[in-house]
Amino acid sequence: MGDSSRLVSALKPFCDKIRSVVEAGSEIAVVTHIDADGITSGSIMATALARMGAKYTVRTVSDMNPATIDRMKAEDHEFYIITDLGGGMAANFRKALGDKWVVIDHHQIPEQEIVTDDAGQVMNAWKYGIDGGIEVPAGGMAYMVASALDRKNRDLSCLAVVSAVGDRQDQGDKRSFTGLNSEILDTAKSMGLVNVDLDIMLTGR
Repeated sequence: MGDSSRLVSALKPFCDKIRSVVEAGSEIAVVTHIDADGITSGSIMATALARMGAKYTVRTVSDMNPATIDRMKAEDHEFYIITDLGGGMAANFRKALGDKWVVIDHHQIPEQEIVTDDAGQVMNAWKYGIDGGIEVPAGGMAYMVASALDRKNRDLSCLAVVSAVGDRQDQGDKRSFTGLNSEILDTAKSMGLVNVDLDIMLTGR
């Protein structure tokens, strides 16, 4: 299990970057994956931005690759928030988009991407010793960013729970959550947003 305190320490400068973009009135594009975790993580960030009065759009893509990045560059938005995508592609983003981007993700990334992220543009679970495969998905990472932007966004914890289930991260005892997922679930429970019960697991159609 990773040390979430390292993640929490990194959230302030990361959120300050987003705040400054919003306060400047910049047009923001949220680009996210087209699966359950992508849709929830993108929705969490979109909701946080809406509550800040930001100008933003949201789009889903099936894959992040050089062609997708070229299309993003051609669209010429003033800033990009990329969720559930972009692991290992920081160099590509820097080349195409300069400093006008951040990534919020949970997929494992190369050590080189971690040590070269001097500007703090990559908010990835693995950077902080957190297993993004079972301890937190992109939705959980987006929730951590949103709640650091404004504690009122803690009501989005229920969406982070959905993203964890959608990404099949209920891998603990009796299909429970572990790590940061468990902490986020506790927040959602304390706010009366979700209930947890032991029941029969039905899968398929």
